[in-house]
Amino acid sequence: MLSNTVAFIYFIIYIVKHDEGNGRGVITLRIKDISFGENIPSDVLMIGLPAALQTTLAMVSNIFANVLIRPYGSAAVAGMGVAKKINMIAFNTCMGMTMGILPLLAYSYGAKNFDRMKKIIRYTGTVIIIFGCLCTVFFRIFAPEIVRFFIDEPESVGYGRDFLRIIAFAAPLAAGSYLMNTVFQSAGRKKSSFILSILRKGVLDIPAMFVFRVFYGAEGVCIATPFAEIVSVFIAVILYLNFIGKVNK
Repeated sequence: MLSNTVAFIYFIIYIVKHDEGNGRGVITLRIKDISFGENIPSDVLMIGLPAALQTTLAMVSNIFANVLIRPYGSAAVAGMGVAKKINMIAFNTCMGMTMGILPLLAYSYGAKNFDRMKKIIRYTGTVIIIFGCLCTVFFRIFAPEIVRFFIDEPESVGYGRDFLRIIAFAAPLAAGSYLMNTVFQSAGRKKSSFILSILRKGVLDIPAMFVFRVFYGAEGVCIATPFAEIVSVFIAVILYLNFIGKVNK
């Protein structure tokens, strides 16, 4: 609570300070500058909605995962929680890097500087996919040691190790999906971004948890994560190639 409060105050001070002097600030808190014209509110909501959905559906997905794992005991639930949190290191880092380039992509797209836009996409894609692959290798090799850092109960460590080694395969795939989603958001491709957001978490992984649990038990709940990412990144590539084809024309 304190860290968020301090951050909030810092940003308010920053915006007010840079908005002084003949209204030179790009971001302003002045009520008179609010605009409801030119479809601004709808564009803001539709472009921001996929990002909100990703977070909301991820929480819903975790709820279902815990409910489906619960019959296997508290050790399995603890192992799942630890494995998910460890994998968030890879997921959130990739998401952060893709969110960081969103303004660059938007500026380039708006200026019709498509060569620069594609260079940014290629560079970022290379970095995050390599990072995701390294995380997969690292998590699979050192899974017991990493899980033990969070919890030291032998049965929970065993579950967490097995779960982490499965979920780890999703890291480079999620990196690709995050990047494509950022590209669509920066270009105002609301439908593509929306489709990709609900596919990754909600439409694909929750039904897959139920199906794979029937065949693979507790591990099946984890298999749903890389499965959903594989399907999502495949659809993301199709949408991206269609987008780039239109850009090239």
